Amino acid sequence: MPNRILVTYASRAGSTAEVARSIAATLSENGAQVDVIAMAEVKDLSLYHAVVAGSAEDVVPLTAPYQKRPI
Repeated sequence: MPNRILVTYASRAGSTAEVARSIAATLSENGAQVDVIAMAEVKDLSLYHAVVAGSAEDVVPLTAPYQKRPI
């Protein structure tokens, strides 16, 4: 498995894409080989040693353990 990192995101308005690019830049500055790809375009995770995934809460619903709980 190559030593590459995938930073993937789902973004409706572009904010999460900006955050993904910022994360990728920081990883790259520290020597990592990084690809930034929208979640809908990811085809093969076997190319990556690690994956960082991000989305706005309303774009990709969180699973039960991570959902906001009423106060």
